[in-house]
Amino acid sequence: MLRFGLVGVLATATHALVALTALTLFSAVPMLANAVGFVTAFAVSMTGHALFTFNSPMTVPRALKFCAVAIAAVSISSAVVFLLGAYTPLSRPHILILAAISTPALSFAGHSLWTFRKTLG
Repeated sequence: MLRFGLVGVLATATHALVALTALTLFSAVPMLANAVGFVTAFAVSMTGHALFTFNSPMTVPRALKFCAVAIAAVSISSAVVFLLGAYTPLSRPHILILAAISTPALSFAGHSLWTFRKTLG
């Protein structure tokens, strides 16, 4: 779990650094800068989790699973944020803290149980 967190921090830092670089050095519009940062961070995350967190080679099927888990985790987290915001008295900051905790937790579970699952044999 520690390795997962370290890769996550590295990917987040990469996202911010690449986006800020695109914004300041290349005068990219914020949406483009953020998209370039996200794609770069996603590659760092996928590669880092494959090689460092789960010690598994990255294959095309694994890359597709990685994408599916990432999309599922952020979708579930977004739905939870919406539902908590609409139907509970929780404050917005508390809801976002729950999202910040639940998204990596869901990602870790999905990647452990499916993307990088070790098969017997």
